[in-house]
Amino acid sequence: MMFSPYILHLVVLIAIYGILAMALSFVMGHGGVLQFGHVALFGIGAYASAILTTIHGFSFSIGFLGAIAGGGLGALFLSALIRRVRGDFMALLTLFFAFVFYAIALNVPELTRGALGIPAIARPALVASLPSYALASMIILVVVYFLLTRILHSPFGLVMGAMRDDELGARVLGKNTAHVQRVALVLSGMVAGLAGALYAYYIGFIDPSSFYLGDLVIIVTAVVLGGLGSLEGSVIGVAIYFLIPEALRFVDLPAETLGAVRQIIFTTLLLLIILVRPRGILGKVSLES
Repeated sequence: MMFSPYILHLVVLIAIYGILAMALSFVMGHGGVLQFGHVALFGIGAYASAILTTIHGFSFSIGFLGAIAGGGLGALFLSALIRRVRGDFMALLTLFFAFVFYAIALNVPELTRGALGIPAIARPALVASLPSYALASMIILVVVYFLLTRILHSPFGLVMGAMRDDELGARVLGKNTAHVQRVALVLSGMVAGLAGALYAYYIGFIDPSSFYLGDLVIIVTAVVLGGLGSLEGSVIGVAIYFLIPEALRFVDLPAETLGAVRQIIFTTLLLLIILVRPRGILGKVSLES
């Protein structure tokens, strides 16, 4: 069965942002870390892969490895930044991290080409066509899901859940919560970096505006819609985020009001979930807690 490029495009976007949302749900829903710098780790992965392959001519395998390593190193730095803070201050520091990344990407043209961005980012030859790239993206989504699920069902994952529910209690029981938080952030950052590489190779062009507040809204919205603490819920949230606006394309509305209608629908949807179902669609952690 042949799918139109339009459908395949949506499949790729859902796969990429699904991977990204699962990485955020892993560290925020399961680890209890208020991570609003996730979009910066996404951008680090995209820039790392693009710089390595497009500018310096390395192979695509090196590009993907560089993206994963870059996301992990960025998360390691972020973990050091927030190691002594909790709650609102943690959220603010992670958001500050995202702003710093944006400023560096915009103002260090020697590394990132600044506002000009990096064009002509080619896809790997093996998945150069849109159908093959869509299939590869979905396969990676499934692999990442099973890997993160295995981690969450391991002793390390159980400690993550204990740290989220009662960090002081976990520390009293002798668990090194600082180490658990650091490792969880690094794992999440590596997955976000992988998603960044997939995005860069798919779109073919990146610039600083590709990784700003708009992407952060997409990721957080998807995780909240799907439910904190649910990897599959995050993917469902991403699908809802992309498919509902696309469905509106077939509604006979004036072009000047279509964007406003989309925003109204999403705002209403978020409010309804927060008020009626605080845990989200498949969430295991209440937004009220």
